[in-house]
Amino acid sequence: MDYAPDVGYYMSDITRQWPVNGKFSPDQRDLYEFYVACYRALLDAIRPGVTPQQVKKEAVVKMDAILARSKFSKDIYAKGAKEFVDSYRRQAEWARGGLGHWVGMSTHDVGFDSGPLRPGMVFTIEPALRIPEERIYIRLEDLIVITEKGKDVPSLFVPMDIPAIEKLMTEDGMLQRYPGASSP
Repeated sequence: MDYAPDVGYYMSDITRQWPVNGKFSPDQRDLYEFYVACYRALLDAIRPGVTPQQVKKEAVVKMDAILARSKFSKDIYAKGAKEFVDSYRRQAEWARGGLGHWVGMSTHDVGFDSGPLRPGMVFTIEPALRIPEERIYIRLEDLIVITEKGKDVPSLFVPMDIPAIEKLMTEDGMLQRYPGASSP
C-alpha cells in the first residue's frame, strides 16, 4: 500500500506491505525479515552532515552482516538478497546518487543535491528487493525529515515488523468498527 496524507499543500509518501491473508508464509518471512533489517540499516545511517554515499557505505557494512546470517529457502531468494546488497554497494560509489526522492509540494518533488544531508531536507527512502523469477517485489517507504540533531521519521508508528503486522491484521477493520458505513 503506497499511501500518505497531504497536509497544507505538502505531500508525503509512505509504503507498507503485508500478506493479504494476514500471516507471513515461511518464504515471505525469510525475505521480509531480511529486507526490514536492511531497511533499518539504511534508516539508522541517515543523519545530518553525511552524504547519501556515506549513508549507503555505512548501511552496506550492516547489510553484509545481515546477509551472512540470513537463511533462505530457495537459491533464487539468496541470489536476490545478494543482488539487493550489491546494488547498494555499487550505488555508494556514485557521486551523484541520492537516497530516494524529494518530497515537498509534489510527492516526487524536483531537485538534486548530492551534498551532505542538512536540516530541512525532506525525502523518502524506498529500496526494492526483487525476485524476478517469482515476481516478488518488496518495498517499504518512509518520509524522512533531517533535523539539527538527527532525523524525524513521522511514519515509524506504522507497523513494519512481522509480529506487529500480523497482530494488526487480526483486528477489526473499518467495516466491522462502523457497520453502518457500508450501507447506503
